[in-house]
Amino acid sequence: MSPGDCISQMHKHTPDNSERGVATLEFALTASFFFMMILVVIVGAHVLWIHNSLVEATRGTTPIVPGLKASNVTVTYSVNTAPPGQPPTDFGVARGTVSVKIQNYDYTAVVPVANTIIHLPPYQTTVMGESAGFFPGTCGP
Repeated sequence: MSPGDCISQMHKHTPDNSERGVATLEFALTASFFFMMILVVIVGAHVLWIHNSLVEATRGTTPIVPGLKASNVTVTYSVNTAPPGQPPTDFGVARGTVSVKIQNYDYTAVVPVANTIIHLPPYQTTVMGESAGFFPGTCGP
């Protein structure tokens, strides 16, 4: 059997009326899944951006965090404890710590179908009282 005989036995497939619109249906199903995945990636990236902004906000920088209120932020100054038998020292250079905590922050995901609220965990950073109002090279504030 020669290759020409095989080709002559093949016949061209012509769609009948029962297959009309199949390509449109396949495109609709595939495109909806594809755009849904794109939306999930975008919203997930935005949640990670908000998470990073909240972490940076506790470290002293001032990123833009939508919906962050003063009631969500707590700043605590604590003095070092002195050795037993002595009064505690005041907060100052290399004495005491500053703690910044952001809590009860709710992220509202803006999704075209439904708004979803994600409760983010509390973020806290504690650092030593480095400058405490003193400038290098001076004797006081």
